[in-house]
This record gives sequence, C-alpha cells and structure tokens, in this order.
Amino acid sequence: MAPLLFSASDCLKIHHLWVPDVMRNASGLSAILDCDYTLHVRDKDSLEVKWYFRYDQAPIYQWIPPDEPQVSRSVYNRSMVMNHVWH
Repeated sequence: MAPLLFSASDCLKIHHLWVPDVMRNASGLSAILDCDYTLHVRDKDSLEVKWYFRYDQAPIYQWIPPDEPQVSRSVYNRSMVMNHVWH
C-alpha cells in the first residue's frame, strides 16, 4: 500500500482509517480498506474518495457521490468487492 496521503480541513474529519500494513500476494486472504469520516453537509457535493496502490498516480478505487463506487483500473475488477457492509 502507498503511504496514506490526504488533506483535510474543517469540512472533513477522518475518525478511523483501516488498511493492512502488509499483505502477501496470492495468499488468498482478503483485506478491507475502510475510512470512517464526518463531512460537513455544505461540502457533501465535493466529496471524492480514492484509494491508490503503492506509488501509482492512478487510483484503483474511486467513489464520487452520488455515483456508485467503481474500480478505476480493470486489472483489479476481479479482486475488489464493492458492496462490502460492516456487520
């Protein structure tokens, strides 16, 4: 995973960020990438959530509401579950 880079102002507060430190390739294990945040209602139309792999400049995951989340790179289509829900 790439270093966690994000900028925040008074409109966004990140409460928790869940990402694995290390995952062995082809281990068959799953990883959950999740971000718990609060966004000021006045800024809800400008939210963009993007996840990057290593130092690649292109995101592998992108969510720009009101659209559905999407995998941005086709190589990851089979590897990502877009509808995971915490229980």
